[in-house]
Amino acid sequence: MATVTDTKPKTEIIPLQSNYWELYPRREEIALASVKQVSEGLGVLLSLRTSVKDFAHYLCSQNGEAPQESGDGEVTVRFRRLGDAKPQHITTEIQAVSVSGEKTRPHKITIGYYPKELYAASGQTAPNWVIVGNTDLALSRTTVEDWIVDLPPEEDRAYARERWGGLLEGCRSEHEKAQALARSIMIALKPHGGIPSDVMRASPPFQQFERAISGQDRVWCGNHAAIFSWACNALGVPARRIGMNHPYGSDGDHNLLLAEGHSTTEIFDETLNRWVWVDLTFNVLGVYLPDQGPVNMAEMVQNLNDGGRIRALTVVEFDPASGEERRLPATESRKKASLFHYFKRDQQFRYTRRS
Repeated sequence: MATVTDTKPKTEIIPLQSNYWELYPRREEIALASVKQVSEGLGVLLSLRTSVKDFAHYLCSQNGEAPQESGDGEVTVRFRRLGDAKPQHITTEIQAVSVSGEKTRPHKITIGYYPKELYAASGQTAPNWVIVGNTDLALSRTTVEDWIVDLPPEEDRAYARERWGGLLEGCRSEHEKAQALARSIMIALKPHGGIPSDVMRASPPFQQFERAISGQDRVWCGNHAAIFSWACNALGVPARRIGMNHPYGSDGDHNLLLAEGHSTTEIFDETLNRWVWVDLTFNVLGVYLPDQGPVNMAEMVQNLNDGGRIRALTVVEFDPASGEERRLPATESRKKASLFHYFKRDQQFRYTRRS
């Protein structure tokens, strides 16, 4: 007769791992750049990061003691080995201070030390544990600037100001500026869609734009993304390109793709403190969720491919031929087929970060 253990299936642990917050950093008043064990003794070394403009220093206080200044954002939390079974807790309160003396609200992090003697008292063999407990500090491994790799020189900034600068006057946010810029570029490039030459691939973005509008060449998604991202960054709107395709094999004669290639863009809106997806190839000025506003590409992809959740998405489409703009449910959007074609579950997305 088989026992329960004989029929138990073999199992393995599969952790849910996500780099979402690394790919989508926000502006944080104060964040944790890293958390490490101290090299000697018992404790934790905190490395802080701030988005405060004209930053001067941090003020750090542990368990209510007088605050100490930290200019480099390195804060050490140390515990004492007392040999007893009592846990220890240290709450560190942190504020970022600007050159003018303005302070952020206090942020806190509580770290606990649970000695092995605590567990031994209950008959359990366990190591010493140092655990980060309650905190309102996010672990932020990257910054917005880490993902801005299109850095136009002053010559290109001047070109962008002359050609598009007036369109941005009166815009209240980075997203509104990006939308105004996107409309203009889409109108200019609409008559020149097609397969670009190798010359376009080797040309800087604004030279690609000039070649296209003069009728010398054609543009497709990669050109749209390059020109738009370059123009946004030239005009002070943080923007980045995201590439995608899913290579599935090659025999030397032809390549197999499980999902077709595409190039798209996101901008960072300082007012919303979030990334926002804009796609000039599909004439999409933004995708919205009710009561949440515009979403980033990852959020769009998740909702698009999650059954009934697509019904919550609203797409803002622009028609460069007529200049008309429409806000439609994603289920009724003229771009629905294209979105499902390129942003499907089996697609692979590639973000570029400064090394």
